[in-house]
Amino acid sequence: MSTEKKNAGKSGCCDVCEADFERNIENIVDEVKGYTGKDHDRKRREVEAAYGGSDRKDK
Repeated sequence: MSTEKKNAGKSGCCDVCEADFERNIENIVDEVKGYTGKDHDRKRREVEAAYGGSDRKDK
């Protein structure tokens, strides 16, 4: 049995998976920290274009 599987425990997640997840989140946060208002507007338009541009809420 691999070390990763031994560390998985009941949650089904291993230390390596958790570390990768945390590293990915840190990278995303670091990427967004320097955003300006113009950057936020550009991203908003990008998301609206990808998802139909409406503020609908799925029920």
